[in-house]
Amino acid sequence: MDTAINKQKIVDIKTKNTLSIIIPSYKSKYLNQAIKSAKKFDPLEIIVVDTSPKRPIVNGVRLHHQTKKLNPAEARNKGANMSNGDLLLFIDSDVILNRKNLTLINELLLKKENNVICGLYEKNPEENYLSRFQRGIIERRLIGNKNYNPKISSSSHFLIRKYDFNKSGGFNETMDFYEDVEFFLRCRLIGLNVVLDENFKAIHLKEFKLRTLIKDYWCKTIAAIDIRFKIPKLFRGINGGDIPISMHFSGGIGIITIFAIVIYLIGVFVGFGYVEPIFRNIASILILSFLTVFSFPNSGLKVSRIRGVLLWTICYGTIWTALFFSITKIMIQKFKNFMIEVSDFARSTKRVLFRNGRPIQIINYVTSRCNLRCSHCFYKDSLNNPNPGEIPRGNLIKTMKEIGPVLWYSLAGGEPFIRPDLENIIQDVQKYCRPKVFSFPTNGWYTEKTFKTILRTLQRLKRGNIILFFSLDGPENIHDDIRGKGSFEKLTNTIERLRYLKKIYSNLYINFILTVTPNNAKEAPQFIRQIARDFRADTISINLIREHKPNAPMPPTYVINAYEETINAYAEEVSKGKIGGYKFVGSKFLRAKEFIQKQTILKIARDNQFVTPCTAGTLSYVIMEDGYIKPCEILFDKIGNVYDKDKSFFDVVSSNKTKKLREWIRDTECKCTYECAMSTNTLFSLPMIPKLIYKTLVPDWVTEKFNSSK
Repeated sequence: MDTAINKQKIVDIKTKNTLSIIIPSYKSKYLNQAIKSAKKFDPLEIIVVDTSPKRPIVNGVRLHHQTKKLNPAEARNKGANMSNGDLLLFIDSDVILNRKNLTLINELLLKKENNVICGLYEKNPEENYLSRFQRGIIERRLIGNKNYNPKISSSSHFLIRKYDFNKSGGFNETMDFYEDVEFFLRCRLIGLNVVLDENFKAIHLKEFKLRTLIKDYWCKTIAAIDIRFKIPKLFRGINGGDIPISMHFSGGIGIITIFAIVIYLIGVFVGFGYVEPIFRNIASILILSFLTVFSFPNSGLKVSRIRGVLLWTICYGTIWTALFFSITKIMIQKFKNFMIEVSDFARSTKRVLFRNGRPIQIINYVTSRCNLRCSHCFYKDSLNNPNPGEIPRGNLIKTMKEIGPVLWYSLAGGEPFIRPDLENIIQDVQKYCRPKVFSFPTNGWYTEKTFKTILRTLQRLKRGNIILFFSLDGPENIHDDIRGKGSFEKLTNTIERLRYLKKIYSNLYINFILTVTPNNAKEAPQFIRQIARDFRADTISINLIREHKPNAPMPPTYVINAYEETINAYAEEVSKGKIGGYKFVGSKFLRAKEFIQKQTILKIARDNQFVTPCTAGTLSYVIMEDGYIKPCEILFDKIGNVYDKDKSFFDVVSSNKTKKLREWIRDTECKCTYECAMSTNTLFSLPMIPKLIYKTLVPDWVTEKFNSSK
């Protein structure tokens, strides 16, 4: 009975025609052979993504051809985006699958736990000994011995459900090599079951030459070291496959043997007197050669022992040379980055000391569009405008170049993830402004778009941190009442998706913004504890509702009291270690700023008290979505526009108009509870510095003990 049901399921899967076969190609002479074997599977479609200089002649396929070369990762992602099938079968353009694999695929897919199915190469009757040797090494790395639990797989031919491919985020397009290892490890980390089935075999048509074999080992080693340095958390405990100690020993001794022979020949023919006797001793060389040959294991050996050892010695030497080269390059780059960071901090320090209008903080509204209509949002009345405004990327780049390095840059909205080019804008900010704190407030509605944008950003990011601030106003009923039905569930789903990325990337932070309003004042203090417990926040920003205009009336007393209670509840959670905090340099300083800033806001709100001079228009600026430059959100004054071709950003902030505005802010003791401005005020106003240093250096328990003894 079970057999009959299984057979029926196999037929159903086959007749549903849900299989899309994707073949990336670049100047492949085997492409038509790969297509011919793919057609035997009777798929819904065969998608060929070809980026050769000349358009290939192929029939019966969906061909995407472009002359701009794509690496394999980009081509596979392109094919997946074009596909219509529920199942994706990726095949390299030099790989031929057998018809018998169709039954195997259907049987494997009957098991729901099989999300990804990878295979191995089988013997090609026409392969040369170099290709045969490489097939043996790959087989050994992927299968290993009987006790080996494979962690890495090959992307030469593999099957995956399209849903699971999208869930993984696809291939890392920044990698030209080793992208398959990174992809399958990421699939495992997010909970997908990757199966390496030894019966799922294909013929590899590629013919290796010694030059291409060495190049293959060189490029893949460099790519492996680069990605392991960048995201070590993903590769923790993962080596390059099941390479036994004996193979390492054989390769190492082989290199020493070659070195000994070279030194011996130099000693014989050149007559160097200082050459050690051991290197001129033929017996020693013979012993080394013997150890090299017979220490090499039989497993994975597809060629004669002598050929295998010679080729492995060459490849092993290539690996170690590439390893040394790659680590040296990385260390040099790290030193360069360190010097750049020092230079950036020196420039920001100069701006703080001289205060000539050059910024260290930028709030950039990249859009005013938003899918929600939050009751306390100052944009809510203008969100339905026919042209809400979005500064073109070109204008933003020009302004970023003029601003240069800053300490803090925020891309705000509206909802920033509505912009289709947000990923590119993030890269632009990192390239030209190199912020030490780079933040994004978001409502968390767009789960998949947020996940993919952040994943691609982290993959491309060469330095710095990404800090997401999710607006969270209370338990589900209150949050949805303020922001719209379903918004709490959407936000929760987005955070859970991003949790996978936090397991990989140490420079991703998931933070929250809780704005205390009349709608949530009663629940806010207790909800802080829920955020710490259920959402595992790195930090929580607690905002006080405000009107978007100068000299606006403060919130009702009960809201201010709730704000204070919420601050105290947050401090308690921090002291218990329930809030993760930042892990980068200066994190203690920022945490101290956080508490002093909130106490300062409380004094202003409750007592209308002037506490500290404001640095808006001096050290910080806001760029609105329509291009206007303002000192802050609260003041109506517009001091310039990024669309102005005749004036640079520094022309604007150095103008007489801006200087007079700075004087007005100082002379009138302008004050408000705007959190972004208050962050800069807390960090860089003279009256606040002693408090900041004390809060940073003196532990909380010392302060509590001192206060209790009074």
